[in-house]
Amino acid sequence: MRLPCLLLTLVLAVPSAWAQDDGRVERSDLPTSQVPDLIDLYNQTLRISPALTGAVALSTAAEQARAAAKGQLLPQVGVFGEAAYIDERVQGDFFGVTNIDREDDFDQYVYGIGFEQAIIKPALWATLDQARLKQIQANLAEQRARSTVASELMSQYLRVLEAVEVKAASEARVNAVGRQKSQVGSRLSAGLLTRADQSQAESSASLAAVQESIAESDLASAVARLRATSQWSARSLKGLTEDFTFILPQPLDEAHWVERAGVNAYPVLQQELEVALARNELLRVQRGRWPTIDLFGSATELDASGGVEGEREQRDMRIGARARIPIFAGGSVSAAISANEARVIQAEAELSRLRTEARLLAATRYRQVVVGRSQLIALQQAVDASRAAESEFKIGFDAGTRTNADLLSATERRFFAEVELQRRRYRQLVEALELKEIAGSVGPEDVKQLNRLLVRPVAIPF
Repeated sequence: MRLPCLLLTLVLAVPSAWAQDDGRVERSDLPTSQVPDLIDLYNQTLRISPALTGAVALSTAAEQARAAAKGQLLPQVGVFGEAAYIDERVQGDFFGVTNIDREDDFDQYVYGIGFEQAIIKPALWATLDQARLKQIQANLAEQRARSTVASELMSQYLRVLEAVEVKAASEARVNAVGRQKSQVGSRLSAGLLTRADQSQAESSASLAAVQESIAESDLASAVARLRATSQWSARSLKGLTEDFTFILPQPLDEAHWVERAGVNAYPVLQQELEVALARNELLRVQRGRWPTIDLFGSATELDASGGVEGEREQRDMRIGARARIPIFAGGSVSAAISANEARVIQAEAELSRLRTEARLLAATRYRQVVVGRSQLIALQQAVDASRAAESEFKIGFDAGTRTNADLLSATERRFFAEVELQRRRYRQLVEALELKEIAGSVGPEDVKQLNRLLVRPVAIPF
């Protein structure tokens, strides 16, 4: 049966849909009896993920910071008021009048309204650009958090299924070795085998029990991690079909995946924003040398009950423009420019490093995925051969033409081949997920596609 491509045929652009919704997968097309399944776990994990909650909060904060920066470019209007009791004494000259000696105490009230409007203020525009870039950065971090939720959940889910299969194989090994041990005991009593054969059978049985214990511990750890991530509490999951077919990445072109990683990998996208922020900060500092012009206006009322100037009511209304041209600031602007030029160079160098790292990682993971198919085929052949060999050795042992050691060795080979097959079977899916995430992102569509392959009920022992 040809199965749909699981992970690697999706467009590897940053999912813009996540900017409008919460990324949950609708399941109206699925029967309600198919629960719990991967879609349910995914939606639940989105609701409870601390990392995603924090990323959403950071995105909201960045949005408000951008609004605050934009507000600085709009008219700044405020009212003010002052009420004071003044005890005043003036001696000497006062406004051209000599020999003044007067003392008074009085109340004074001042109130009014004022406004300012930036006309030419380059630093404010640079600050607004910086806030816009930080909002984009926060939105990208939120998208990455959603992608990480999907990727980690699917990886943990697959590891639970892998651990279940390994546990089943280890149990089958314990049963097979146990039967062999019983047969050895019976033949030992009949004088057909030696105590060395019995010791070897007991040793194999002990080793099988240890391996089963390890497999059970690994399963418990995988289940605990999945429960902690998704709050899944049922004792069943849905597993892959028995005839699952490995599917190669599409397109089957290493250069495509390498190039996509160099463009769309999250670390690369984040560092591109860091470079833009560093350049923006350099521009803001450079604009500190530019002239600024502001409009201003004010209306003030003063009510004084006495004083040297006498009892009076005074009104003052002003409107005008204020210009400022920086001349010298002690070298602080030049030093800040040099420092930010260095930061731009550092950010660009880090971007180049991350691009190279993403491309190399994508190439490595692509080869692992492609080679994994050959490994899977070879392991399946090894399992078939080891099962046939074990069956023949068992017949030979019953007929007395094969030794106990031969049969135990065949059983061991079968067990290890089956375990490696199951590990490779699930590992190639995890590697495909990793390739997809390196080259872009993992999201709801990947969850849907994997969920379509999960049709077989799998019992979880605890």
